[in-house]
Amino acid sequence: MNVFDFFRRKAERNEVKEEIIKKLIFSEIEKWIEKETLEKKGKEKDVIFLIKEKNLHFNNKIKEKIILLKKFDLKLKKEGERVINIVNNNRNIYIEFLEKLIEKLNNMEETDLEKLIEIINDIFSDFNKKSFKSYERTTYLIGKEMLNIKTSLALFSKDILEIFDENKFLINFSKDILIIKKEMSLIISIDENLNNINKNESNLAKKIEEKENKKKDLNRNLEETKNDSAYLKNLDKRKEIGILKETLERDISRLKQIIDFKSLASFFHINSKKMNIIKDYREHFRANFEKDNGEIIIELLTEAEPGNDSIIEEIKEINMKRMKMKNEDEKLDEDEIEKISSEIKRIDYEIEKIKADNDKEEKRYEKLERNREESIKKLKESLKTLNVELI
Repeated sequence: MNVFDFFRRKAERNEVKEEIIKKLIFSEIEKWIEKETLEKKGKEKDVIFLIKEKNLHFNNKIKEKIILLKKFDLKLKKEGERVINIVNNNRNIYIEFLEKLIEKLNNMEETDLEKLIEIINDIFSDFNKKSFKSYERTTYLIGKEMLNIKTSLALFSKDILEIFDENKFLINFSKDILIIKKEMSLIISIDENLNNINKNESNLAKKIEEKENKKKDLNRNLEETKNDSAYLKNLDKRKEIGILKETLERDISRLKQIIDFKSLASFFHINSKKMNIIKDYREHFRANFEKDNGEIIIELLTEAEPGNDSIIEEIKEINMKRMKMKNEDEKLDEDEIEKISSEIKRIDYEIEKIKADNDKEEKRYEKLERNREESIKKLKESLKTLNVELI
């Protein structure tokens, strides 16, 4: 007889949904689990003790019946010697299986009810499988004694099944508690993460506020600087330098136009090195002029034609203007408006980055809240099986 399977089927048939009688808030669950677990462990010990008492009673009864089975005289049966020998051999085999069954049941030391159920189930399953043939062959000549043994086995199984059925809630309790503890641990972890996200978002909000305040200060400084006399004076100098720069641009462009590169090329046509210099200077006039201040072109003009004095003077005048522009530029103070504007742009970038981080935290928060709702739902369902309502 498969005790555990039969018990499970019977438990499923007899399960009745009970009214919820206990109401708990989340913070009370842990203490309730400790109290209930301690109580259930005590009941589980009582049930295991009862099973072992039933087993002891069964052992005494079955041993008496084994003695009677052994004493049965097969010679009283009017059968041939061959049949009697077959039945006798199978009787001995069956008795051996019975004795092993008793030994295994007596050696059970398990203190967990569910595991004890599984052990008894395995013991009986093994016995039924191995003793079936010897039982059938023995009953060919021995009826009453074999039936008495079968009845004792059935009664013992019935007693165990009734004990299991009456206390199935102890097994279910342990399984449900594991689920409850798992969901509680998950909810606590989620709550910690939610709390950390709240702190992070608060810190990010403070950072944004600090950046915005700093930006306001900078904008105020920007407006004040625009009206500052030193800045305005510096700005006028920049405008003067800008005008001078534009004048130099025009002067350099005009200088290129008045230099007769064709005549210079004609004069130095037999000197390939100077021809290359003339060609490069003409094609990249501005860059070459700024590089050497026109020294090369002065040398070429002086060598080619003494009448180029006016052009040479023009070059010198341009260089004087360039020197003046350089000196004035070095005297300029740093552009405060540009400096402040650059700082404002940097702060704007940092604010956007912080806002992006905050958006990520909000999405994490929403996901964790969904996970928490799902865990609370599972927790409520598991508690409900134990007649507890989470409020």
